Amino acid sequence: MSKTIQDHITDALEELTERDLKKFKTKLCDRPGEPKIRKGVIETAEPADLAHKIVRTYTECKAAPVTVEVLQAIDENQIAEELRQNTIAYCIYGDVMMIETTGALEETAKQNNLTVNGVSASCKMAEQDLSRLNDYKDIIVRVGKRKQMDPAVISAIISRQSRAGAVLKNGWGDCENAFGLMQVNKLYYTPEAEWNSEEHVAQGTQILIDFIIRIKIKFPNWPKEHWFKGGIAAYCAGDGNVESYEKVDDHTPGKDFANDVVARAQWYKKNGF
Repeated sequence: MSKTIQDHITDALEELTERDLKKFKTKLCDRPGEPKIRKGVIETAEPADLAHKIVRTYTECKAAPVTVEVLQAIDENQIAEELRQNTIAYCIYGDVMMIETTGALEETAKQNNLTVNGVSASCKMAEQDLSRLNDYKDIIVRVGKRKQMDPAVISAIISRQSRAGAVLKNGWGDCENAFGLMQVNKLYYTPEAEWNSEEHVAQGTQILIDFIIRIKIKFPNWPKEHWFKGGIAAYCAGDGNVESYEKVDDHTPGKDFANDVVARAQWYKKNGF
């Protein structure tokens, strides 16, 4: 099974001697700025627990760079470089945990027989799809690393678009107009490979990346996370239908695609992706 950022950080910390691990904790707690980790919280933490705390505090996108920085500060440069190389391909399009979201609207929630809406509904649907998504986790993580895209976002799109394959018939959905886990629309693209293959996930992920780039060109003054969310909306509605950040979902199905995907992605990020 492919390793997560937390796994890589754990591996790096396990290479430290007991003395150097203590130095690492001290330097980590002494880092300037926010957020901060208090020494009392991690004083007796083993590498796995410490890695978990680092990821929860700094988010998965920033946890590895922070760990590399602290390792370099205690002159563990070789371990720092190995960690940097193992994690460098992640999250260049922004930190999904920093994107605000209202989650799924009532229409989407009702389609899935939920009595709640908003972020709670998105999290519930993400959880319902987790066991099926785990069947594709290695593929998702490999594609994410190769394409420099957050695996949690890929997972969230798969969850929203096909319920991780549960609603597909012979790999097709949307009246046989959209193909595969990520529902690549045959009216605009030629679907590649099998519906649940790595090639398919790579194609869908590249389509998402292309839309993020188009949104960046269209709205050059937006911050990175706005481009990210706008690109997610465009994945489903097209970049021409993203008119402003405030109304990013106005033309997406259910008027909640980007907000729902972001909320699901945040749940997956907290649950192993």
